[in-house]
Amino acid sequence: MKELNHKRIKSKPIRLMPIWNSVQLQQVKEGNLFVKNVDPSITPKEFEDFFSTKGDLVSTHLKTDDNG
Repeated sequence: MKELNHKRIKSKPIRLMPIWNSVQLQQVKEGNLFVKNVDPSITPKEFEDFFSTKGDLVSTHLKTDDNG
């Protein structure tokens, strides 16, 4: 997260936030990662390709709004 937080992808900075429900979960190095502020031109393939270079992925999901 330190490496990627606020990194710019296609000129937009991304924001990474871990989701922790307890102190115990903070010791586990697995979980969901939510990314905000993704440039609308990023495709799901580009999104997955970018994050797959940073470690093992189980899955990715790039949500879109009503405008795509």
